Amino acid sequence: ARERTGLMGREAVAPRLFPGLSARKFGNRLAASDAVIMNAGGLIADHLSHYLPGRIFALLAAQMSGKPVALVNYSFAVTRPDLLAWVSPVLRAIDLHAVRESHSRKSLLSIGVKPEKIVVVPDAAFAVDTPGSQDLKNSQFTIALQVRGDRQQDIEAWAKLINELRMRCDARVVFLVGCCKHDPPVLARLQKATTVESAAGHGSLSQLQQAIGSADILISDRYHGAVFATQMGTPFIPLSGTTHKTAGLIADLDYDVKVHPPLNNPGIGEIIATVASMLAQHPGKSDQLRSRAKNLQSRLFEDYRSIIQRLLSTADHKKSHIGVEQFW
Repeated sequence: ARERTGLMGREAVAPRLFPGLSARKFGNRLAASDAVIMNAGGLIADHLSHYLPGRIFALLAAQMSGKPVALVNYSFAVTRPDLLAWVSPVLRAIDLHAVRESHSRKSLLSIGVKPEKIVVVPDAAFAVDTPGSQDLKNSQFTIALQVRGDRQQDIEAWAKLINELRMRCDARVVFLVGCCKHDPPVLARLQKATTVESAAGHGSLSQLQQAIGSADILISDRYHGAVFATQMGTPFIPLSGTTHKTAGLIADLDYDVKVHPPLNNPGIGEIIATVASMLAQHPGKSDQLRSRAKNLQSRLFEDYRSIIQRLLSTADHKKSHIGVEQFW
């Protein structure tokens, strides 16, 4: 816990094991703050409904404290009527929504959030600097894969795709672990079905970035795989997840590649065709992605400065700090 969070002892485990302690600390921070910025944990979505009560209650508590509240760095994809009935009133009362892609702006507008309360701000992951500028590419043509382990996958189709990439493209195929908890079981199942390498050194962001940067193409159904591929200038083929977040990111990047549906046997041919098309325009795509990531990073810092200024301008009292709560 100390290695991954920087916290020690009961502070690291308090949210799960000592909810009373966490609640008191949260209340104290609200009382001492002029404004509140909350990270929504990436998603407020139907399939994460078990997290919604805690997240929405935290927002409501901040509102009831009388502090201006911004909800930042998230995608909104709630469509279930039973969830919308109690989520929507709280979200409509938020002072500022900084969503990470434009599709979520449309979703918030559909539940009655006023347009002046919504801004589209690049994902906070674009703030992370990339590893050194040395050439990371392998001598052999390499295709990297990211396969989400937190939902049901068609392992047979992924294994067949790996074999087709190796045979048709003479490619080295490497599996990248994007989540240390969920993805290793997928890798183990794939290695039973076919031969696939695993990139060494799981566990650090810089190692994941380097592994993506060393590939010629990334095929990923992880949203942040698209983010890090953009930073590293690695052309990527995105597959959709359970929400519109990846499609929204691709639209905002102005990246001319189709978001493919979750992989199954009929979709393998289309992925192979996309790989062939991408190879023909590879250098231009790489330069386009790096330039876009650099621009987004610059915009990100300016946008957060604007968010803070906007919140403080509506606060009743000016103090020397801002309360920031992150919910994962």
